[in-house]
Amino acid sequence: YPGQSTSAIIERILQTEKESGTTENEHIDVSRSPKKDVTSTPPRHTNWFGETLAIATNHAASIPYDPFPLSLRVEIDSHIRKATARRSQALQAIERATGEPVYKKSISEFGACGLASIGSVRFGMHKLPLLPTLLQCFGLKSDFDLSKLHHHHRDNNQNANQAKSIVRKDNLFRHLTEHYHPFQQVFDEFVRTVCAPYMASKLQDANISCDEIYYQAFPCIRMILPGEFSIGPHADVAYGHHPCSVNFYLLLTELEDSSASLFVESKPGREDWHPLFDKDGDETAYSSDTKTDSPSLQVVLKHFAGALCAHWTPVNHTSRARVSLDFRLIAGAWFHDVSRADAPRDVYRERDGYYQCCRRQQEAWERDGPLLVPDARVGFPWTVKNWDWILQPALPP
Repeated sequence: YPGQSTSAIIERILQTEKESGTTENEHIDVSRSPKKDVTSTPPRHTNWFGETLAIATNHAASIPYDPFPLSLRVEIDSHIRKATARRSQALQAIERATGEPVYKKSISEFGACGLASIGSVRFGMHKLPLLPTLLQCFGLKSDFDLSKLHHHHRDNNQNANQAKSIVRKDNLFRHLTEHYHPFQQVFDEFVRTVCAPYMASKLQDANISCDEIYYQAFPCIRMILPGEFSIGPHADVAYGHHPCSVNFYLLLTELEDSSASLFVESKPGREDWHPLFDKDGDETAYSSDTKTDSPSLQVVLKHFAGALCAHWTPVNHTSRARVSLDFRLIAGAWFHDVSRADAPRDVYRERDGYYQCCRRQQEAWERDGPLLVPDARVGFPWTVKNWDWILQPALPP
């Protein structure tokens, strides 16, 4: 349904069904359960998007998306409407702060280049040991399979001797916050040798000059175990992010099903929900299942306009943990030209520390200054102030 919002799609389909007496979605088995009459069954409203989606799909591991079923559109529509309203409010505030001519020029340039669309970057994983170094900083062996982390994971209801042999997610992140430097060095090189040249080439193709790029100094690390939920529908601009920022997304574990991945829309307002990664395609994740010493192996890094395009994740109902990195890049001209709004506050540019800057020096992209220390703006685990409290054993009931 290209170019139409959920509300428009629902209205069109229900009108078609009313006129023909048939249901456009009859051929789609949402969760291997009896079909519902979407024209007469009201959506089940809950406060939590993950719960709404899980109930609507009977907690199925696989969510159909080609096309995305009408019944699911109806169920999640209230959550989508909140996200789109917040996006519109944020963009209006940024336009007022920037001024209409400069704002429209920046948004127009961004929309005209390939960075505003979903894309892929292929790179040889043998050149940059991102995953082995991250495992090292987690305090794990280089062959540890993060997709099976939950096999070693237990809650705090156990005695001290048992706890010593358990690999817990929180323990890994605490170790990372104390030993993150090797990983940050590799990540920084990865951005400057893979992502920045790619971004500059896309801008050059659109006749946009770029000799300066701002990039997230430390990536967000997502680790979603089976049964866990990550985040509901949103566009990053609603949280204060720059509207011309480009989200890069790297899977560190192989997916059991494509729909266990991040769901995105291809353009703002299109709401053509589909997973960012295609498990059945040739989109190899950077995981411990692959051989890092293979020169021919090409791993896929995805990018999309996360500040403008709404996106969300379902509850992980598969048997694998999903681990990923995501981070943002902004072309220097847009970084400076688009002003920060007061509401929502752009805390990411409000003070130094979140974005690092690199500049083109002949054929290389060189970083300005030393590596920056991650802070709470990156999110968990940098938001934790007291690890002893986080890791203390739970009290018995």
